[in-house]
Amino acid sequence: MRNDQYNTVSNFAQYVQTNWELTPKLSVSGGVRHDAVSFNSTPGNDAPLAAGTGGSALYSSTDPVVGLLYKLDDHNSVYADYGHGFVTPTFYQLAYRSNGLPGLNFALQPMHLRNSEVGWRSQYGRLRLDGSLYYITTDNQIVVNSSSGGRTTYINAGSTRRYGTDLTLDAALPAHFSARLAYSLINVRFDGGPYNGNTMPGVPRQQLYAALTWRPPLQSPALKGFYTTVSALVRSQVFVNGQNSAAAQGYGAMNLTTGIEQRRGPWRLSEFVRVENLLNRNYIAAVVIADSNGAFYEAAPGRNVIAGVQITRDF
Repeated sequence: MRNDQYNTVSNFAQYVQTNWELTPKLSVSGGVRHDAVSFNSTPGNDAPLAAGTGGSALYSSTDPVVGLLYKLDDHNSVYADYGHGFVTPTFYQLAYRSNGLPGLNFALQPMHLRNSEVGWRSQYGRLRLDGSLYYITTDNQIVVNSSSGGRTTYINAGSTRRYGTDLTLDAALPAHFSARLAYSLINVRFDGGPYNGNTMPGVPRQQLYAALTWRPPLQSPALKGFYTTVSALVRSQVFVNGQNSAAAQGYGAMNLTTGIEQRRGPWRLSEFVRVENLLNRNYIAAVVIADSNGAFYEAAPGRNVIAGVQITRDF
């Protein structure tokens, strides 16, 4: 242990929001929020080793959001939203300076986002479809600078522009089956800074999720509360550094979950068994961004089983 610190973070926020139904088909919503986030680090004077260093920082922002929703008919509606966002560094990201000097990295600045989105929602009987297009710009994008020996440093890498689409389809099928299909496409590129024009590491450009669930009717005493789901996840390649000089290959994996749920009054008991990587595929499940030794890739475990019990009480 090279330092010992007492770290505290607090957020004081105020917001107001409203929704106004202009006509039976058209409504507008909006709001504004102010955040003041403070970080404070105090050296641990009772530390058995180095006491460490301290410091403090305060980040604040006022962010608006506005949206329109229009009902085309009883089954279809369209919407448009615009808003600002505010993301501070975490204490983990502040932990080490990129130049190797002691002390917290208070040179790291928060990110400010501007988000625009248009979408369509449709529901016909047992079929529901959601689709959206979005465009987001970010200032002071926080990215990994280096990762070595368990220490990861972060920097602000200029602005980014990201745009893409999300599509989700939910369907209730015959014989007590239900299905979900979700697809996302996102392009995230640096706009200026040291990685100008490159793709942000750690973000797959495409992702597809599919799931099929069987849940027998509640009238079946022997199978009451039972369910089983088989799902598949497919992801495209992921770059592992800002230079885009190396990437983890895309992969596809399947999982199987079976469980049963019992309810009694406000209590709910759930037991489940989950088989992950059902087909025992070899693939890279996670990456270490900008690892200094080039050890970017972390393999997924082979076929493995997780069992669990969950108790929940509603109040």
